[in-house]
Amino acid sequence: MLFRSQGCEGVRVENSQIRIDRDTLMTEKAGVFAGGDAAATGGWTAIEAIAAGSRAARSIHNFLRDETLLEVWPERAAEARPSAEELAGQEVGRRSAVPLRAAAERRGSWDEVVGSYSADEAVAEAARCLNCAVCSECGSCVRACPAGAIELDQTETVEELAVGAIIVATGHKEFDARRKRPLGFGRFDNVVTHSQLARLLSPSGPTDGELKRPSDGTVPKKIFMLQCVGSRDCSSSGNEHCSAICCLFATLHASLIKQHYPDADVTIGYTDLRAPGKAHEEYYRLVQERGVRYVRSRTGEILEEADGSLLVRFEDTVTRRKNEELFDLVVLAAGLEASNGTTDIAHVAGLQQSSAGFIKEYHPKLRPVDTQRPGIFVAGTAQGPKSIPDTIAQAKAAAARVVSMLSAGYVLTPAQVASSDSEQCIGCGICEEVCPQGAATLTSGDSPHAVVDPNSCRGCGICAAECPSGAMTLGGFSDEEILAEVMV
Repeated sequence: MLFRSQGCEGVRVENSQIRIDRDTLMTEKAGVFAGGDAAATGGWTAIEAIAAGSRAARSIHNFLRDETLLEVWPERAAEARPSAEELAGQEVGRRSAVPLRAAAERRGSWDEVVGSYSADEAVAEAARCLNCAVCSECGSCVRACPAGAIELDQTETVEELAVGAIIVATGHKEFDARRKRPLGFGRFDNVVTHSQLARLLSPSGPTDGELKRPSDGTVPKKIFMLQCVGSRDCSSSGNEHCSAICCLFATLHASLIKQHYPDADVTIGYTDLRAPGKAHEEYYRLVQERGVRYVRSRTGEILEEADGSLLVRFEDTVTRRKNEELFDLVVLAAGLEASNGTTDIAHVAGLQQSSAGFIKEYHPKLRPVDTQRPGIFVAGTAQGPKSIPDTIAQAKAAAARVVSMLSAGYVLTPAQVASSDSEQCIGCGICEEVCPQGAATLTSGDSPHAVVDPNSCRGCGICAAECPSGAMTLGGFSDEEILAEVMV
């Protein structure tokens, strides 16, 4: 994809990140640089983003002068650091304590828990700065850290580790609600997702916990929450699975809004309300009693009015009536999808995935945290959508499976594993292609034949069924053994 904004023609974007030359941080368009989260070098912390900006500045300096005057990735930074003797001459000041709001005050207010400096405190705190332009890499933090956790000269390294077990916990990603264009997300300012609403309701959020419309900053009086956006949807732009958490997520947010704004009119439009789990149904009833309206419905489209309000067209699936209502704010319950990391690790490790892209467990009831690869386990939303308590329980189950396997000191292989008759095998390689575990391989040489790794084989029998010469058999299920059972 290419940028179409004025002046950015030729800047290429791949996987939602700008493609750059790692050595110079320059994009494919000369003179345009990128770094931090926008660049294709991966996610960054705030400190790493500042460092990327510093590198880009040095690269721009070199570009404008058409010669390498500054190192973009400095390798001799240690030589420029002040010595311990020079630092010893500096008076060490103590940081001013930031005021915290008392616990009793927090219960009745959505104000920030962590306060801010007064004008005098801010000036005194700023006076401690040595004016070294973000970080001079003086090494004071290295000497001050009691754990010795800071290493200024650390460089990127790639390590190979030999382990006895792996737990895949790569999580999920939120459904991109822009794929549902009729719902207006990404086009209308006052259409948000529950993740964005959570930030608005958070005391540390952009509005200090006050619910305000993104378009004009006013407090919405009438709010519509639409469920199952991208979930339980058989169309090409959605997913068939239920995302499990959306109903309670909306119920929680509706309850918070009603508690903070008792006069607010909150409506939840749902497909089927699902609130399994301990005390969840009771919580749903409690929120209903607080005045939240639940409407079983299907929403067709959302249109924006001139004043920024939103016209929602939906069908009440109980009364079969089509309705149109104006709302100040619309909140979409975007579902959960398999993350990109889940797909990547599945390809690397050879793990099976469900139709939705989540890691497939070996058996949904008997081995819910095992995968088809021995020694690799799965936990959390990498296996499928689930709540936080279910994720914690599954993570502990996966950890227990790892401990039980490794503490034994040995691994028992089942008797029902495949084996190949080297004299009967014709070396066609079909078993190698169809084996989902990668347990069957062909030997090299003049007369290749199939061999099976008993530690990797799960005894599924696919190779035996596909083998054209009958050389591949499954332990306990040879023709003679099956006939012997039938004849008894």
